[in-house]
Amino acid sequence: MRWVRLVLTVDLLPSPTYGVAPMFGIALIFICVIVLFLAVSLSGDAARQAGLFQILLIGYFLRLVVQGLTRNIQFFSHAAGGDYFQYEYLADMITKLWDNRGLHYITSEELKYLGPTTLPPNLFAFIIYLNGGPTRVGCTAVIALAACLSMLNFYTLAVELGADRHMAKRAMLLILFSPGFILYTSDMYKDGLVLFLVLGAVGSGLRLTRRFSILHAIFGAICLLGLWRVRYYLVFLTLGPVIVGLSGVGSKSPIRPIFVTVALIIGTIGVASYTDALGTMNDSANKTFEVVTNARFHAANMTGGSAVAFDDGGSPYGAMPAKIIYTLFSPFPWLGGSIGLQFGKIDTMIWYYYFYRLLRSTRRLWREDKGVLLMFVVFLIPITVVYAVSMANIGLIFRQRLPIITIGILFATLSWKQHRSAEDDESEATEEAGLEPA
Repeated sequence: MRWVRLVLTVDLLPSPTYGVAPMFGIALIFICVIVLFLAVSLSGDAARQAGLFQILLIGYFLRLVVQGLTRNIQFFSHAAGGDYFQYEYLADMITKLWDNRGLHYITSEELKYLGPTTLPPNLFAFIIYLNGGPTRVGCTAVIALAACLSMLNFYTLAVELGADRHMAKRAMLLILFSPGFILYTSDMYKDGLVLFLVLGAVGSGLRLTRRFSILHAIFGAICLLGLWRVRYYLVFLTLGPVIVGLSGVGSKSPIRPIFVTVALIIGTIGVASYTDALGTMNDSANKTFEVVTNARFHAANMTGGSAVAFDDGGSPYGAMPAKIIYTLFSPFPWLGGSIGLQFGKIDTMIWYYYFYRLLRSTRRLWREDKGVLLMFVVFLIPITVVYAVSMANIGLIFRQRLPIITIGILFATLSWKQHRSAEDDESEATEEAGLEPA
């Protein structure tokens, strides 16, 4: 009902007219290209040697082209698009508030329709504000950039963890150009931002298990703060890997886990004593749990052609095996449905194969690196269970599970041992000897 009231409200506002002053929106396309180039350049030799900039650039511009189709083709049974219109209208309302009250970050206290998801509307509004009018292409450019940066992080992280470079690149290509991922990063959706922040936080945790770095600790904290304003409940599920990474579980230092544990305890006591942050997080967690387990919430999600009803006796924990299967593996090959659902099967078939490789990776890491295995487990299992509890719609879960699939495929790439050349071995031996490579 909240979004019904929102639509009724914004219908009283002037309809957005694209192309009013599109210069900043167009310039932003090329600014994002420069950012992408710099990110690849700073990611190390592996990314440059793999030719990632050219690949990611193709994926980036492909998304800008696809945005011209997302609102003209009825991909889904209920409409031509998705909830991008909510963020578009909210961004338009924010710019109107800025005209009257000055430029500042708008929260739900000032605009109740925002809810907890405040970052995407404010980000889009800022782009519109600088553009002097609506610019769908400028907003999409930022989401497409977030998607490409996520894939850059995916590849470099896989290589750092020991995956074969060719297999890591192949996995990255399959995700980058999978139809579902393209669709949900080719318009004013928030899914590109969600994946960037989740992978950024989990990736920082994984890197911290191997070597402590202030930079990665800060980046992980920034990603968690951003995630709180994009899809806040994922913070509770992503915080685990970051804490495990900071504690250095699996590291060679026996002192680090003790030191970090003491520091976390002191920090938690300080936060609890002088702020209400822990109380706010606890209230948000309880409220979220009550919402997702509420019968009205399930009824609201069971709309469109991809709704699923489970014989769970009215309990959110009923029929959990079936819910987990649907959460991870739907849409199934035999299901009929909309164009979007049929395209989604391509993503799902890719995932089927990598899920098999994930099981093999589990066996390998159990023998060789239990610390990294623990990192993946503390993220993948809880988030799967949480989404399974609220499972009611295939189309919705297909979008929500994007972080599960991406990090699951990252995990799966470790089932292939890294191919090492003679040059790599010689360089590593030289570094261990304390000498500069020739």
